[in-house]
Order: sequence, then C-alpha cells, then structure tokens
Amino acid sequence: MFSVTEHNARAVSQICRQLDGIPLALELAAARMAVLSPDQLAARLEDRFKLLTGGSSTGLPRHQTLHGTLDWSHELLSAPEQTLFRRLAVFAGGWTLEAAEAVCTDRDLPGRDVLDLLSALVGKSLVIMDAGPDGSRYHLLETLRQYAFQKLRESDEDTKLCRRQRDWCIALVEEASPHLYRWEQVEWLDRLDREHGNLQAALAWSHASGDGAVPLGRLVTALGWFWYLRGHLNVGRPWLEQAVSKIERQSVRGGALLSMGWVAFGRGELEHAGTLCEESLACARACGDSETAVVAMTALSFTLRDRGQLDRSMPLLEQSLELARAIGFRWGEAFSLYLLNQEWSRRGNLAGVDECCRLALPIFRDIGERLGLAYTLKDLARLKFERAEYAEETELEQESLTLSRELGNRPHIAVTLTGLGGLTAAQGDYTRAARLFGAADVLRETVGAAVSRPQLEVDASYELAVVAARKRLGGSAYAAAHQAGRLLQLEDAVDEALVPSQTTSRGADVQSAEVRALSARELEIASLIASGRSNREIASELIIARRTVDTHVGHVLGKLGLRTRAQVAVWAVARGLVQLN
Repeated sequence: MFSVTEHNARAVSQICRQLDGIPLALELAAARMAVLSPDQLAARLEDRFKLLTGGSSTGLPRHQTLHGTLDWSHELLSAPEQTLFRRLAVFAGGWTLEAAEAVCTDRDLPGRDVLDLLSALVGKSLVIMDAGPDGSRYHLLETLRQYAFQKLRESDEDTKLCRRQRDWCIALVEEASPHLYRWEQVEWLDRLDREHGNLQAALAWSHASGDGAVPLGRLVTALGWFWYLRGHLNVGRPWLEQAVSKIERQSVRGGALLSMGWVAFGRGELEHAGTLCEESLACARACGDSETAVVAMTALSFTLRDRGQLDRSMPLLEQSLELARAIGFRWGEAFSLYLLNQEWSRRGNLAGVDECCRLALPIFRDIGERLGLAYTLKDLARLKFERAEYAEETELEQESLTLSRELGNRPHIAVTLTGLGGLTAAQGDYTRAARLFGAADVLRETVGAAVSRPQLEVDASYELAVVAARKRLGGSAYAAAHQAGRLLQLEDAVDEALVPSQTTSRGADVQSAEVRALSARELEIASLIASGRSNREIASELIIARRTVDTHVGHVLGKLGLRTRAQVAVWAVARGLVQLN
C-alpha cells in the first residue's frame, strides 16, 4: 500500500504539478508506482505520453492511455480549432490575444478568426484564461502543450511557428530595451517577466536550431539589462554563455558580451566580468558604437573598483563621463557620476561624493532611471552615516529600498536590507536587525547575487552591527532571529525594513575589554563622535585644542582597530555609550 511520507512527499508533489492535476494522468502515474519510485517517476515525466501508457484493461480504449484520451478530445475539434490549438504550443509561458494573432496566423488561419477560435478552445477547457490587471492572458496546461506540440511536429509546422515565435520575442525585447532606462521601466520589466517563459523558449529554439547566431545575439543583448535589473542572474548566465560562444559579428558580439558582464558582476565574478567588459569595449570602439562604449567603460570600472584597481578605474570613468556628455547620453553621464562618487568615497573625499551625487540625482530623476536613483540615494545615506545624521540616513535608505522594490531589483533590495539592518542595530533593535540580515542573506543566495568585500567595507555599519547583535542577543538568540528573517517572504521583509525601528534597552557594556582599553577622555570623545559632533565641535564643547581632539580620535581608531568615524559611531552606540534620538 503506497503512502505519502516525509521522504517522498516532495517527489509526489512534483508529479502532481507536472501532470497539472489531471485525474486520468494521475491515475496512470499511480499505476507506474508499482515499479518506479516517486523520484524515478518524476524524473521520467518529460516523456509522459510514452510513460503513461496502460491503466485499466477493462476501460474504454481512449481511457487506457493519456495520449488516447487527448486524441479523442482533439478529434472533436473543428479543423481551424485544431490548427490554432497546435500552433499555440509554441508559447511556453502563456500568451495574449495580440501575441496569438501575431504568431499563429497566415492564409489558412486569418487573424480575424483568432478571437472566436480562442473563445471556443476556452469553452472546451483546452485553453485556460487568466484575467489580470493588464487584460486577459491565456495558457495551456503543460500536458496539453506537449501534446499540441506533437501535433505541430506532425503537421510539419513546428520550424515555421517556432521561428515566428522567436521573431516575435526579438521584436518585443528590442521594443522594450529603450524603455528599461526610463520612468516606464517598471511596466516594461513586468511585461518581460510575464513573457519570460516565452523568451527562454525562443532562446532554446535559437540555440538548438542553428538558425543563425545574430538572432540569438539580438535576444541576449536586449535581455541582459532586464536580467540584471530583476536579478535573474542564474537564469541569464547559461543563455549568455551559449550565445557569446556562437557570435562572431562585432556589432552584435559587443552587446552580448556587455550583457554577460553585467550578469557576471551581479554574481560577484569580478575578474570574469572585467574580461567580458574589456572585450565588449574593444568591439564597441571597433564599430564606432559610442553608447555601448560608455556603458562598457562604466561596467568595467565597476569591476576594477571592486578588485581594488583604483588607478585604472578613475581614468576610465573620467573618459566615460566625457564621452557621454559629448554624445548627449544622459544615462551614461549619470552612471559615470554615480561611480565617480564611489571612487571619491573610497578615497575619503566626502566633498567629491556630495558633488557627484548632487549632479547625478537630478539626471536620474529626470530620465526615470530607478536603479541609478536607488544606488545614488544609498550612497548619500552612507554620507549621512559618516556625518552621524541618522534620521536623514534612514529616510534615504528607505527611499532607496522603495525604489528597488518598485523595480523588482532583488540584488539591491538585499544590499539595502543589509544597510537598514546595520542602522537598526545602531539604534539598539538587535533582534530586528538580525532578521533583516537573514532576509538579505537568503535573497542574495536565491538570485545568485554577491555582495563583494569592498562593498561591505564601504557600508561601515554592517560587520560591527553583526558583531554587536550577536553579542547583545547571544549566539542562539541571534541565530534564531537570523533564521526567522531567512523565512520571511520578500514583501514582508521589505515592509519590516520600512517600519520605523523601536529602540530597545541597551545597557552599557563598560566592562568590555575594548571599553577598558580607552581612557575616560577617549570614551567621552567616542561618545561625542557617535552623537554627530565634528572634531571642531568636540574641541569647543570640551574646551580643548582642535589638534588635541585629532590626536585623541587617532588613538581611539588605533586602539579599536577601526578606520573611520562611522565605525566608531557604530561601536559606541552598540555599547550603550550614547543613545540616538
């Protein structure tokens, strides 16, 4: 007697999903359980019509195999209904009426007939209609789609229809591409997400058919920024690798390499990303493609910066900024400024950070580039942190997170959750901070995104906040809160991060070895740093010379092994030396 257990439940659930819950299919699958384990059966369902042959010998012939039952239903359709039904099999992720009219019609099936035929297929429960906010969308159950595709092959229409579906996808992504850099980018990103199954089907057919590398290159070039923005890094990588291995034409290869570079960067593969961007830049220069050259230079500077090659990244950004301004490429200008602000941040030049952000923000807002806007707001938040302006920092971090949620950019959501977790810890809410860290960690793992070492070092609150939270909560309590964060749904994690933190009790740990290492005056100065005082203000308040304050600050940094005033502030707050208002 078969029964569902904790060991086979996952496979049984997979079988039910793959067979779309169709009763006959499940009955025939159950008959195979006499000789196959659930895992074996689930692995063989790609060829379900061959596998699910058999069943009751006393039933009607059409009930003895799944294929026979579908044949019987198919024969009841009119010839035009059969034609549309089999042609719809090329849509792997559902379709709209307009898509069916564009892909499935010809002399034998006029576009004007599609609506009535589609309505008939819906009425016969062969096609499912989904009503959404953007209008009706249709799909076939996967079992029916595979059956319809067999009929498409038998009619010798599969190559023609797959090519038409692929061309429709190319037209869609190339129409979408310029909109992905403007205010309407969310609408178009959502549309590409809805068509992601179809886009992957078009990529698979283009790769397998040998129908030319150029169409494949056009697809991946237009999809690269979408994959990066939406965090589909693990999905995009294999398609990009396959495309780049086939494309020789420089004008197409440059864009595909750039897309692959963005995905590699998002995954934290910095050296590989740098190689790809350098080759893309060479292709762009050879073809005279100035816009691609600007983007390739900014992307390459990303990788150089995070590999610590600041002597190369800064000149490259200055070149990209100059070229972007010369050709009127405002997106490239704004991103060059954004990256220059990070270069100044790494050098400790806060005035340079302030100026670049001031110049980049209005461009990003004007053209509607949410990702650049979110990034720049995040950097401004760090600047506020350096100045101990915690209320302003929180507002900027939360606006950055809100924009990332609108955009659906999961990698940057993870980065911003990390930053807000650090700020939450600095405010003494260690349990909530641990949950946010957990939510950020699992999100990065899910999308294949990496936060590079230099990125975490720039976000000075992160490491100290984790240490402080673990110390205050204790190892087991921190682990429990972190795990609770890992289990949060993405929307719930974002909502939690956007709620103002409730500061909890934080007794001063004045007996710690680190605190005892500082003199009374040094403890006083660390507390004043955390409360937002500049060295000049500290000197005025304590009635001592500015040079004396500078010396004390140097001693505090040296004794604690820290590098910045921001880290001193986090350290002092975590130990209860000062409370934030």
